[in-house]
Amino acid sequence: MNNFTVGQKVVCIREGVSKRRQYREERHPKVGEVYTIRAIVPGDCGDGPEPALYLVEIVNRPLLYRTTGGKEIVEMSFLASRFRPVKTASIESLERLLLTENQPTGYIEIWDNRRKQKAPARGH
Repeated sequence: MNNFTVGQKVVCIREGVSKRRQYREERHPKVGEVYTIRAIVPGDCGDGPEPALYLVEIVNRPLLYRTTGGKEIVEMSFLASRFRPVKTASIESLERLLLTENQPTGYIEIWDNRRKQKAPARGH
């Protein structure tokens, strides 16, 4: 089960366009692209209920679809199983990866874009 929330950043990991359910003018998520969840709704992939997502970056016009409530005119949603949360890393955690115990302090030059200057060397 996916534990997504509205406003969360997700990345598309699998395409899922069904040729018989597709309207030509609709936009679909692309693998590797990052999206923001606009809403979470009940979905059905034919194998049973599964959460589906509306995305901020993709808004399609409502069209006739088969839904869990029968045929309805709705915007196309995308199954949650096609996405995973975006993984983020802080600058500090990336610096720790770069500075290993075998390297002397200050060995790696780190640029701090927030200050537009070199970051001070950090010890272990």
